[in-house]
Amino acid sequence: MKFLRRFVTFWALFALTAIAVISLDSHRSLSTDPSQVQSAQINGSPQKLALLPDYSRDIDCFATANHYQIEAKLRLEQGNAVIQGLQNVRYTNHSPNPLQEVVFRLYPNIPSLQKTAQLQVTATRLAGKPLTSTLSSNNTVLTVQLPTPLPPSQSVELDLEFVTQIRQNQRGASFGRMGYIDDVITAGSWYPALSVYEAQRGWWVTSIPAPITDATGNVESDSDPTYTETSLFEVKLTVPRSLAVISNGVQVNRQTNTDGTVTYHSITGPMREQVWVASSRYEKTQAEVDGVKLNIWYYRDRANANSRSTRNALELTQKSLVAFNQQFGAYPYRELQVVQNPVSTGLEFPGLVLINSNAWNKTAIQRLVVHEVAHQWFYGLVGNNQVEHPWLDEGLATYAERVYQLFYADAKTAEKLNRYAQQSIKEFDQAIATGNLPDLRLNLPVADFKEFYGLFAYKRGSDFYIQLEQQLGQAAVYQALRQYVQQHRYEIATIRDPKAALEQASGKKLDEVYAKWIGSYQKDDKPATARVCQSAPS
Repeated sequence: MKFLRRFVTFWALFALTAIAVISLDSHRSLSTDPSQVQSAQINGSPQKLALLPDYSRDIDCFATANHYQIEAKLRLEQGNAVIQGLQNVRYTNHSPNPLQEVVFRLYPNIPSLQKTAQLQVTATRLAGKPLTSTLSSNNTVLTVQLPTPLPPSQSVELDLEFVTQIRQNQRGASFGRMGYIDDVITAGSWYPALSVYEAQRGWWVTSIPAPITDATGNVESDSDPTYTETSLFEVKLTVPRSLAVISNGVQVNRQTNTDGTVTYHSITGPMREQVWVASSRYEKTQAEVDGVKLNIWYYRDRANANSRSTRNALELTQKSLVAFNQQFGAYPYRELQVVQNPVSTGLEFPGLVLINSNAWNKTAIQRLVVHEVAHQWFYGLVGNNQVEHPWLDEGLATYAERVYQLFYADAKTAEKLNRYAQQSIKEFDQAIATGNLPDLRLNLPVADFKEFYGLFAYKRGSDFYIQLEQQLGQAAVYQALRQYVQQHRYEIATIRDPKAALEQASGKKLDEVYAKWIGSYQKDDKPATARVCQSAPS
């Protein structure tokens, strides 16, 4: 459609502007120096290693947060990747009610990953004693019954044994968050993840929809399935010696074992997920921005592997971090990983993003890197229910692409970008008026968008903020987003939260514009979680 072509021209136009190339550090093979990491330990708390010094005290805010300790071993069996794990998880009841059960989400079992992966919990225990658990929602919800109710403000530590299988050469949906393709094992959402307990609805047990497919089974509309609270993670993953592991957070040790395996020990600061990638194919190039170490992982076995494209990926990551640190507030973690990967397009995790391996050498890498890095603020730092309110993070990450463009554009290019943006919104409105597109509000779950999910959650979500620039002024919108990130850092936001920030920054009520663009939002599904660390470091 014409308006889609105009949307694409934003990046084509911006690509014409000349921006100086930022110099690169020397290239290094995959390695970890435990002595360097250990020497950086702050006040005896290992988790603080994963945060920048100015944010290291954020760990103190998480004394009662969810805490995962996972030991797992990866085996390659008959072409499949099999992960056998033991997980100790501490959960604190932040609700005002005693809880009879604790609920986990088993994301590898969702419909979009059925061909690719499977997660089975084989045992649940409390203090060594077996617990009763039940599966529901197509084996994606595990409910663990507690022997006695968990009082408010009290914690419980549960042990879960599990096995996750990832089938080789099976491409699933969910943007490829799990897969074993091209000798690369991708393990996102690979462990039993605590569900979210909401103040009004209780445990989140909503079914995750299957992707929209065409008559031949090809995926037409894909989406993210996760909804998780910020937690602390410590993972010891043992893999065959031929493989190397890339994970979010920081790797604090790598131990070579006598049985031909290597154990990688990683920790995170406050993050929503733990993710890793394993392969023998990777090499990295590094740089640093505002104290953050950027690691760009590329396939070393491809022709011209360390090419202009890899340098471009590093430059884009550097510039994204510079722009978003200034416009949205600081990225608080010590490292950010950008990984060439067989994912379908791009995919965000806290502290780690995956970029499609074929796009690595094409101009599409520009939008992918900028968009996925923007998710470090919108989904990573400020979370949301990606199944029921997907526009909250996707709309802002898409709008952040424009923020990036304008940050580096000269006056003439900025004028063109603004003109194209307004024309694109006008043409989208015309498509709705003529019936070529449905008249949908943004506050819809993934399933209700159907095949129009991408157009609305991403583009229309971005258009919402662009038209607010016209109504409130760009400075007010930017100020509101900085405030939104600062006030809800590490939390889960609902649709009321950006509205409150926008109204405070502009001094204007936005009920009418919200009714027109967002729709109704009678129920505020705030998680029953203690608020933490809203203030920026002094």
